[in-house]
Amino acid sequence: MIVAVVVGMVVLLAALGVGGWFLWQQNVADDVASPPPTPQAVAGQANPSSAVPTRTTVPRASLPANAQTCPADFGPAGEYISSAVGTTITSCPFAEAVRVAYAGSGQPGVARTVNATSPVTGRSYAMNCSPVAGLVTCTGGENAVVYVY
Repeated sequence: MIVAVVVGMVVLLAALGVGGWFLWQQNVADDVASPPPTPQAVAGQANPSSAVPTRTTVPRASLPANAQTCPADFGPAGEYISSAVGTTITSCPFAEAVRVAYAGSGQPGVARTVNATSPVTGRSYAMNCSPVAGLVTCTGGENAVVYVY
């Protein structure tokens, strides 16, 4: 008799465990498949979208005809994944240093001056960067031109 009760309890606990596992899996699948809820306006409250932080997205740009694209030595840096040089005296390693310096120095798509060290010369140069239509053009140093996008 005791054996039958113990076996019955084990079967009941196993069934509850399996059932709970299936319910948990369904809940996880619902969480993954469901899009985030859309904010709803409530009378007397401010616009809900104004309370949600926004992320600036920089549109992808077209390079000038004279630009020479560079390999991404450092991988993506914020919104910016590539660089290019605009003069023959500007090196790709320096263009990449400018890209990383610009991406790490503030909000994307905002004009600013950054300092970047050239891996070729070992010197630090001030570069004035100005964004236009998703392309950031940085000029400075010793007549260097770098495109960040």
